[in-house]
Parts: sequence; C-alpha cells; structure tokens
Amino acid sequence: MKDPIVTVVARAGGEPELRYLNSGVAVMTVRAAWSHDRRPDAGGEWISENTTWSTIEWWDRAAEHTAELGIEKGDLLRVTGALRL
Repeated sequence: MKDPIVTVVARAGGEPELRYLNSGVAVMTVRAAWSHDRRPDAGGEWISENTTWSTIEWWDRAAEHTAELGIEKGDLLRVTGALRL
C-alpha cells in the first residue's frame, strides 16, 4: 500500500537542519506545527486548539533546494508529500 499524499500548512517550530548521510545524500528536517478547530473566543479573537507537531523531511536535491530558501523558525510552510506515521 502506498503512503497517502497530504498537503499541510504549518509554521516552522525551529531552525531547519541540513545534513548529509555517509552515502552523500542530503536530508533536511524541520519541526513544524499546525492547529485544528480554529474558533473565535468571547472577545472575537481566533484561538486554535489541537496543535499537531510533526517532523518534515526533504531528501536529495529537494533537501538542498529547500535549504537555499532560508527557512527560519516561525515561517509559514505549505508542504505536499507522503505521510508516514
């Protein structure tokens, strides 16, 4: 069975890390968070509940290209890829 393909919009929760495996393959990782069930509170301010944290990985050329984008903590990310739990 193939991994499901998903798109998430999340905030980078830390600084990304680019590393190279012994084989020379690049891997970039960043922790990211997104929230569900946004609703207004009594004062009309939007609040988020049920925050989900995940590690997002890019491999090979995608890792090197993404590293060049200069992602920083707090940046908004939109990522489409295979979901692996």
